[in-house]
Amino acid sequence: MIKEEFKKVYEKYNPIFEPIISKMIQDNYKYFQIGETIRWGFRYDNDLAIMGTCNRKNNEIHLNIFSVKKAYEDNNLMDVEYFVIHEARHIFQNIKIKEHKAGINNGVDPNLIEKWIYEGEHYIKSLDENGNENPKYFEQDSELDAYAFSYALMKYKYKDVDLYVPKYYGNEFYSIVEDWLKYFKNYDEE
Repeated sequence: MIKEEFKKVYEKYNPIFEPIISKMIQDNYKYFQIGETIRWGFRYDNDLAIMGTCNRKNNEIHLNIFSVKKAYEDNNLMDVEYFVIHEARHIFQNIKIKEHKAGINNGVDPNLIEKWIYEGEHYIKSLDENGNENPKYFEQDSELDAYAFSYALMKYKYKDVDLYVPKYYGNEFYSIVEDWLKYFKNYDEE
């Protein structure tokens, strides 16, 4: 049933969504700090709160077509861009992990990379076994990094933004966001 619904939604909306998502990636690519092409595609998920995921093995972003459709219908593509950037940050993390394992000094704190490695090996899902939001998911350094990066980039580009920030984040999150805002400003002034 869900596969048939996915196929119907995909056939109708992919011609609309594909150029929009591709442009989002293209417009933000210079900030991602990665050299490879970002591959992405659609998947289906009943949970509209899960906008996207990043496959750690092949660095491909999978967007929930039903979440994108809802955001599109609600005239809220900013949420889609926010999570595209979030998942692209996970690609950055995966690349830095690979470089670190190869002994390459890549400018990222090796202790942070070791945390990302550990989290990847002991990944905590966003929902617990009862389908409730899992606070431990948001406490992972890789998620804090991805949320702060994406929130800061959206704030930098659009100034006033009303985006999802996990309720578990406090001063540390906003401190990281401020650091990223300074970085983006300096990056664009160069």
